Parts: sequence; structure tokens; C-alpha cells
Amino acid sequence: MSNSIVQIGVIIGVHGIKGGIKILCFTEKPQDIMKFKKIYDASGFVYKIDKVISYKKNEIVVYIKGISSPNIAKLLLNKILMVDRTDLPCLRNSEFYYCDIIGSTVMVFESNVVLGVVQNIFTSGATEVLEIFSAETNKLITYPFSKNFISEINISEKYIIVLPIEEI
Repeated sequence: MSNSIVQIGVIIGVHGIKGGIKILCFTEKPQDIMKFKKIYDASGFVYKIDKVISYKKNEIVVYIKGISSPNIAKLLLNKILMVDRTDLPCLRNSEFYYCDIIGSTVMVFESNVVLGVVQNIFTSGATEVLEIFSAETNKLITYPFSKNFISEINISEKYIIVLPIEEI
């Protein structure tokens, strides 16, 4: 995926008899999805949100212009929603979007042992988790993504230094 395109959510369900859709949002607050000028999927279909029905945690239920039945809404299941990077709010110093660290090399503090490359970030309970692919073992490793476990994040050089778990 291009750095100019950012995934902001995925359609995970249908709501009610009028074609409402449930979106799992990757934004900090699900209601922020309303702030984007243009939301689209990989096929180029543009989603114009008519109305927010409800939101909680990282999910939002909305009506989309042109979607008026559950049968039509079901066709949208699992569609990834995207926006242009230029539509995202400006960041302050040392802030970054999670998409900026996908593809970063993860190394262990002081030993410089390479754990692998960040493939994904997801929430598990109360904390975010890095999903790291290890080319050495050909397996996915999960690692807590919190300040207690991370020593350094370098966005421009695409690397993350983590603390050894046993030292925490």
C-alpha cells in the first residue's frame, strides 16, 4: 500500500433493516471517521456517511448514502476503508501514525538482535501489540507496544528498539 493511502477501518457487520453497517475503526476515536473528506475502498467505491447510529470503543455503526437494505450492506462486509494521508490531522513532534511503523525492523536493546519486521499493530485487552514477522523462524511474534517495553522508535529510518522482556 502506498504511503499516501491510510487504512482507517474495516466493515465488520450489518445493522438493522435499513442497511446500516458496523465498522471496526483504526482511528483513535471511532467518531473521527466523520471528519474525513473522502472514504473509499480498494475498488474505488466512495463511502458517504449519512448518519451515525452509535459508537463505542473502536466500533461505529453508520448509514451510508446509497445503501438502504441489509442485502446490499452485506456485500460490503470485510471491505477495508481508506483515506488519503493528506486528510489526516497534522501531527506534533514525536507523534506518528501506526501505519508509519509497519515495515519497521524490530531490534532488542543493546544486543541489536533482530526480532523481525512489524507486520501489524492490534489491540489486545488494555494494550496495543506489535505483530512481528521473523524471517529467521518464519513465524509471527507478538510484542507489547507500550512505553514500558519500547526503548526507541525511529520513523525516518524505520526501526524500533525494544527492551528484553526478562528485564522488565
